[in-house]
Amino acid sequence: MSLEDILIYWRVVWKRIWLIGLLVGSTIGTMLLMMYTAEPVYVASVRFQVRTPPSSDVTLYSGFRAPSAQEEIAYTRAEFIDVLTSLAVAWDVVEQLGVDLQGEELHERITVEDIANSTLTKVSVSADDPQLAADLVNKLIEVALQRYGQIRAQPTTMARQFIQQQLEVVGKDLDQAEQDLVMFQVEHKIGVLDTLISSQQSLIRSLNLERDQAMAEGRTEAAAAYDRLIAQREAELQEQIRLSTTYSDLVRRVNQLQATYNLLLEKETEATLKENEILSVSFIQVTGEARVPTKPKPPIRWSIVALGGVVSLITGVMGAFIWEYVERNRQEGAMNVSVKPMVLENQ
Repeated sequence: MSLEDILIYWRVVWKRIWLIGLLVGSTIGTMLLMMYTAEPVYVASVRFQVRTPPSSDVTLYSGFRAPSAQEEIAYTRAEFIDVLTSLAVAWDVVEQLGVDLQGEELHERITVEDIANSTLTKVSVSADDPQLAADLVNKLIEVALQRYGQIRAQPTTMARQFIQQQLEVVGKDLDQAEQDLVMFQVEHKIGVLDTLISSQQSLIRSLNLERDQAMAEGRTEAAAAYDRLIAQREAELQEQIRLSTTYSDLVRRVNQLQATYNLLLEKETEATLKENEILSVSFIQVTGEARVPTKPKPPIRWSIVALGGVVSLITGVMGAFIWEYVERNRQEGAMNVSVKPMVLENQ
């Protein structure tokens, strides 16, 4: 580009400098007027951090894949922000605080943003009163944590309720099985059948020894008495052995139900502890309550004013060149119209 071209462009700009100045001045003036006449807006903020949440699963069976810690943190953070910015939570906040505000209005004033080079997230609420802004954001995070804890704990709560129902069913079956076993023992006059059978066998062996000794000593009447006792004890032993199958089934059922009942008791304790832990939402750490802001938020940042000035300057320069282009085309068209009649007269 030659110096002559630069001078031509400069003349065009200088010719329309009033247009450029008017556009730049009106843009900056309007933005400054908005800045100094707008009502003050105060912003209060709270920061929180999501850590690895506890598992909400209370499994009665093994064999499932748990997500990684990073996946769980990202999922939990997204879920909590969704609850935090929900309209339902906004309505709960205004109702609990009793402020003259609609839930929709509060919902529009909530902003959530990540803090650069940090795992923290900032939640902000704006209001025309500094104390109100701090109260709103503090109550917002409190209600959101409570609501999210309830949502997060719902699977654990349902698992605990299911386990309690099963405990009641198994407990009734266990009571009935124990009652059946006791009735069987009372009816047949037995305690622990295995011990009774072992004692009976030992008694029969002792009687056999006593009979053999009586026979060796020639005490035939005593030996005959021992035979009658042995026959009686052997009949009792056979009856005990016959009952052992039923007895073993009753004992096995009691043991199985007792083991199931103990397992369910452990799972109920686990579910209760997990439910309480999740309801406390201890895996979402809030850095502290929001402080009451001392200065209002500027309605327009100076960087935006500067940007508006630059954009209006560029627009004004482009407008100057477009105006010059249109004006020259009109002048050339007028000259062509005036030249044609002269040419016709000469002909």
